[in-house]
Amino acid sequence: MAITLYYAPLTRAGRVRWLLEELGVPYELRRIDTKAGDQRTPEYRAIHPLGFVPALVVDGTPMMESAAMLIYLADRFAERGLAPALDAPERATYLQWILFTATTLEPPLLEAHFPNRGPPTPEAKARAIASFDAAARVVAAPLADGREFLLGEFSTADIAVGSVLAWARGGGALADHPALVDYGRRLGARPASKAARAD
Repeated sequence: MAITLYYAPLTRAGRVRWLLEELGVPYELRRIDTKAGDQRTPEYRAIHPLGFVPALVVDGTPMMESAAMLIYLADRFAERGLAPALDAPERATYLQWILFTATTLEPPLLEAHFPNRGPPTPEAKARAIASFDAAARVVAAPLADGREFLLGEFSTADIAVGSVLAWARGGGALADHPALVDYGRRLGARPASKAARAD
């Protein structure tokens, strides 16, 4: 099986690279220099029509969307135990967390702390911070009983959520969420997480 991840640091490609490291499967890493405009070349646009990073190519078939990549890879290598089986009771919660990350947790964080269209108005920033804090409390709830990971055992859902919490911690957005700071430190200490961030 040939896997190629098109990657740029500090992008959503990091979560896919982390999963590949957790899975321990061989893959090729192709760096996209966004400052040099690699993402705008016809060659890359043939893989990702919008020129976003990441893109994943598996046996010649390209994929967009990091959440889809996480779900696909964890299922493709199900024997590694990073995704509940399709008929497992916790499968619904697992999928919920991955999609919650993409649709509910990440957008207000980016709007408030990492805007790409210029600084938001004070009112818009306040709304985004409130939305992120509400989402963060939802993530913290299953950790309140002392469990280390969202499903009890580490899974790809933790990679999805943890990748966003790392951005949040770096942006100072977790000051009111100490349980998520601790959770993020546990995730960041994993060897695969360190390997994905090594360079």
